[in-house]
Amino acid sequence: MSFQIWRIALLTTMLMPTTAIAFQNEPASFRGIAWGTPLSTVQGQMKFDHREGLQDMYTRSGERMTLGDATLRRMLYIFYRGAFSGVFLASDKASGGAMIGAFRSNFGPGYQENPHIDRYLWDGSVAFIYLTCNTATIDCEGIIESKATHNQKIEDDAAAASRAKRDF
Repeated sequence: MSFQIWRIALLTTMLMPTTAIAFQNEPASFRGIAWGTPLSTVQGQMKFDHREGLQDMYTRSGERMTLGDATLRRMLYIFYRGAFSGVFLASDKASGGAMIGAFRSNFGPGYQENPHIDRYLWDGSVAFIYLTCNTATIDCEGIIESKATHNQKIEDDAAAASRAKRDF
């Protein structure tokens, strides 16, 4: 499974103002795990799924696969450099509307560049949240992550790109 949503989210934030926009209920954790929690602290609850660069993706034992009224087909806990940094959520088909409702009810309306495209962004001082939905399949994918880690990833990607200049 490709997480191109990360790239889209990164590009979207590069086009937005650089200051954080406060939003309601800005999370410092997800389902009881605080941003920055070492993997070793919660390893017994997690099952390794796959690795992408410096990120390890895990599923959580006994996880409730719902978010409000939305049924989730995928939930991955993301550990960046060994610390909890966020969660990737994907709804079942036909649960997209419920997922949008859950995000907007909890975090407020969010930033939506085009009101005809279901793509939302919440960019606070503690958390970065991105939700994109496919109107054809009526499903959504979202990321809720630590703002500190989000910024670190941007810096790490820029450093890697800079190092790549030597290859040309």
